[in-house]
Amino acid sequence: MARLSKYLDSHFTDNFFIKEVGVKLDSDHYKQIRSRLSRLAESAPAFSFIDLKFSREGQKVRGELKVNGVGKNFQSEEKGEDPLEIYLQLEQEIEQQLFYWKKVRFLGRNLMFPDFSNKNSSMTGGYAI
Repeated sequence: MARLSKYLDSHFTDNFFIKEVGVKLDSDHYKQIRSRLSRLAESAPAFSFIDLKFSREGQKVRGELKVNGVGKNFQSEEKGEDPLEIYLQLEQEIEQQLFYWKKVRFLGRNLMFPDFSNKNSSMTGGYAI
């Protein structure tokens, strides 16, 4: 029973899927991508699922990376020749999207920021000039 439990635990902890359509990743690339997807999953919104798909389009390989969370989705697409290089570009784009989302997610829509479009106004330590 412990053996079955260990098997199930290792498969249900991954919240990402790698799909290969007309493309076969070599074992080194597959291991590197799995490792990087695990780290990416840690910075994704809670209860997110990550889908990575590689497909052949003529001479090129198309990569799609999607992070689907509760109420928030991120995605990126790239084409190239080397699946690992494509993945690195996809990951970089998703990380930028996640960074921006984390930066603005707690900002209220009603927050007032100073308007510096009027060149005659300025901010000082609480006193209007």
